[in-house]
Amino acid sequence: MRQAAERPTRPEMYFPFPTAPYPEAFLMVRTAVGMPAPVDAIRRELGRIDGDLALANPQTLGSLFQSQGRVLSVVTTVVDGLTVAIIGLAGFGLYGTLSFHFARRRRDIGVRVALGAAPRDIVRLVFKQAIRWVSAGLGIGMVGAWLLSAALRRMMEDASPFDVTGVAVGAVVIFFVALLAAWLPARRAMNVNPVDALRAE
Repeated sequence: MRQAAERPTRPEMYFPFPTAPYPEAFLMVRTAVGMPAPVDAIRRELGRIDGDLALANPQTLGSLFQSQGRVLSVVTTVVDGLTVAIIGLAGFGLYGTLSFHFARRRRDIGVRVALGAAPRDIVRLVFKQAIRWVSAGLGIGMVGAWLLSAALRRMMEDASPFDVTGVAVGAVVIFFVALLAAWLPARRAMNVNPVDALRAE
């Protein structure tokens, strides 16, 4: 039996009602006409069988699947929004950290420039630091995602396995966002005037 439209079919066991009574039951009826014409006929037939039986919330399979699809759509939209927000926060966080880090190293950068360091060497220095930090963060994040996925699979049999492709795509996106966030601090460091940097210290 399929518990939901997006889940795989699972085996079910039948128990007679007298041995396992349940306060409600689901009735599926195939009709030649659409809703709501068959509802009154079904209610009359249920009343003829047992006057205490009540028919609640009649709906078609199409409307049921649509309602499940709407829930999935809302969840997907929320998850996508949170993903974009997290990536944006990661980019702003790395930008702020790099800006603060190289603002404190302004004298060091000024000395490098005074000793003949080319602008590309300063840019390489900034990007190397950004790549080092992002690589460490991505490594920790991937290990954490794998451990969390394994824990969820042990607790819930419907949990999906570790998605290597999805994690790899996410890592590439975060990596490029990090490079973009490092570009402005790199430009500022590249334009440091060694005389001003040394005088400020």
